[in-house]
Amino acid sequence: MIRRFRTIPIGQKAVYIDIPVQQVEWVKYQTVRQVKVPFADERKGYTRAFERLVLEFSRYMTIHGI
Repeated sequence: MIRRFRTIPIGQKAVYIDIPVQQVEWVKYQTVRQVKVPFADERKGYTRAFERLVLEFSRYMTIHGI
């Protein structure tokens, strides 16, 4: 499965990372899970670096401005 993560922009261009993420099947619990990626939290479509950037901008700008 390919997952897309938004990361820090280059200039004014949005940057996305598309990576294949392995899935693991847990037969005992009858579920399929994705392997955790080290640079993003679970269920998030953006990297931790992008999150920090937005939080830093929020100190100086409005949400609409960000």
